Amino acid sequence: ENSLYLFHTGEKNWARLNACYEVLEEGRADLQSATDTGGFVDPSLLIDNGELVLFYLPGIMGQDPAGCATYPCTKEIHSARSSISPIAFSQSAGNRTEHTLETGGTFSDPDIIRHADGYLLYVSTGQNTAVFSSNTLEGEFKSPDHPQLRQVSQQNSGGVPSAISVGDDVWLYVSAPKEIRRAVI
Repeated sequence: ENSLYLFHTGEKNWARLNACYEVLEEGRADLQSATDTGGFVDPSLLIDNGELVLFYLPGIMGQDPAGCATYPCTKEIHSARSSISPIAFSQSAGNRTEHTLETGGTFSDPDIIRHADGYLLYVSTGQNTAVFSSNTLEGEFKSPDHPQLRQVSQQNSGGVPSAISVGDDVWLYVSAPKEIRRAVI
């Protein structure tokens, strides 16, 4: 629709901008879910068959959603769908991926991209980044060819991922202390 849509958390959690980055409209996208009553945080979206698909970490009111009040705990990444207008998301059944935190740590900031024969989902594990893959948006995302969590950014080299598909490559951007880093995968 020749527009740029921005999604974030907050009272008005989306905006549509024109080519001059002027806000054309903004509003609140509600999440219809029986389980995620705290809403969504760390949104990542893509368009699939004319619908917006939102990957998110369920919000936890009064708590840091990336960590846990007590350990061990399991963190989940969920998804939801919406038509582009009006914007109202309905949670898709099941988890897209999950990870158990044993004695601390975080699992947050999902970033979904379309690549090759399916989809890649990058997730921040603190100052590291893990990758998961699936051939469908509605399926379970798993660590590719690795029995445990596959870290693509490790040894505190950066978390909070953002990725784009460029030809056969993936450009992965991560946040490290005082800088943004890029790797070509």
